[in-house]
Amino acid sequence: MTVKGFIFLLIVTVVAIGIGSAIAERFTGRGLERTLAVAVITAAIVFPAAWIAEKLGWIQGGLRLNRRKDSEATREEDRK
Repeated sequence: MTVKGFIFLLIVTVVAIGIGSAIAERFTGRGLERTLAVAVITAAIVFPAAWIAEKLGWIQGGLRLNRRKDSEATREEDRK
Protein backbone atom coordinates (compact mmCIF):
# COMPACT_ATOMS: atom_id res chain seq x y z
CA MET A 1 0.00 0.00 0.00
CA THR A 2 1.34 3.39 -0.92
CA VAL A 3 1.15 6.42 1.33
CA LYS A 4 -1.38 7.93 -1.07
CA GLY A 5 -3.56 4.81 -0.76
CA PHE A 6 -3.32 4.81 3.03
CA ILE A 7 -4.30 8.47 3.34
CA PHE A 8 -7.13 7.99 0.83
CA LEU A 9 -8.60 4.99 2.66
CA LEU A 10 -8.15 6.67 6.05
CA ILE A 11 -10.10 9.74 4.95
CA VAL A 12 -12.78 7.68 3.20
CA THR A 13 -13.22 5.49 6.30
CA VAL A 14 -13.53 8.42 8.71
CA VAL A 15 -16.05 10.16 6.45
CA ALA A 16 -17.97 6.90 5.93
CA ILE A 17 -18.24 6.34 9.69
CA GLY A 18 -19.55 9.89 10.12
CA ILE A 19 -22.15 9.38 7.38
CA GLY A 20 -23.11 5.97 8.74
CA SER A 21 -23.48 7.34 12.24
CA ALA A 22 -25.68 10.21 11.09
CA ILE A 23 -27.95 7.87 9.13
CA ALA A 24 -28.08 5.18 11.80
CA GLU A 25 -29.05 7.63 14.56
CA ARG A 26 -32.23 8.48 12.69
CA PHE A 27 -33.41 4.97 11.88
CA THR A 28 -32.09 2.59 14.54
CA GLY A 29 -32.20 2.13 18.29
CA ARG A 30 -29.25 2.40 20.61
CA GLY A 31 -26.77 -0.38 21.13
CA LEU A 32 -25.84 -3.24 18.87
CA GLU A 33 -28.50 -2.38 16.30
CA ARG A 34 -26.93 1.02 15.65
CA THR A 35 -23.41 -0.40 15.71
CA LEU A 36 -24.25 -2.96 13.04
CA ALA A 37 -26.03 -0.35 10.92
CA VAL A 38 -22.96 1.92 11.01
CA ALA A 39 -20.72 -1.04 10.13
CA VAL A 40 -22.86 -2.01 7.13
CA ILE A 41 -23.07 1.56 5.83
CA THR A 42 -19.32 2.05 6.30
CA ALA A 43 -18.54 -1.19 4.48
CA ALA A 44 -20.85 -0.18 1.63
CA ILE A 45 -18.82 3.01 1.19
CA VAL A 46 -15.28 1.77 1.90
CA PHE A 47 -15.37 -1.40 -0.21
CA PRO A 48 -15.93 0.37 -3.55
CA ALA A 49 -13.38 3.03 -2.59
CA ALA A 50 -10.78 0.34 -1.87
CA TRP A 51 -11.60 -1.36 -5.17
CA ILE A 52 -11.01 1.93 -7.00
CA ALA A 53 -7.75 2.49 -5.09
CA GLU A 54 -6.62 -0.99 -6.12
CA LYS A 55 -7.42 -0.25 -9.77
CA LEU A 56 -5.40 2.98 -9.52
CA GLY A 57 -2.43 1.02 -8.12
CA TRP A 58 -2.47 2.65 -4.70
CA ILE A 59 -3.00 -0.66 -2.89
CA GLN A 60 -2.17 -4.20 -3.88
CA GLY A 61 -2.23 -7.67 -2.48
CA GLY A 62 -4.53 -10.59 -2.17
CA LEU A 63 -6.51 -12.62 0.28
CA ARG A 64 -4.56 -15.50 1.82
CA LEU A 65 -6.70 -17.99 3.68
CA ASN A 66 -3.66 -20.02 4.75
CA ARG A 67 -2.53 -18.87 8.18
CA ARG A 68 0.93 -20.36 7.87
CA LYS A 69 3.75 -18.24 6.54
CA ASP A 70 5.03 -19.07 3.08
CA SER A 71 8.44 -20.03 4.42
CA GLU A 72 6.90 -22.53 6.85
CA ALA A 73 4.84 -24.10 4.09
CA THR A 74 7.91 -24.34 1.85
CA ARG A 75 9.97 -26.01 4.59
CA GLU A 76 7.20 -28.53 5.23
CA GLU A 77 7.00 -29.37 1.54
CA ASP A 78 10.77 -29.85 1.41
CA ARG A 79 10.59 -32.43 4.21
CA LYS A 80 8.18 -34.62 2.25
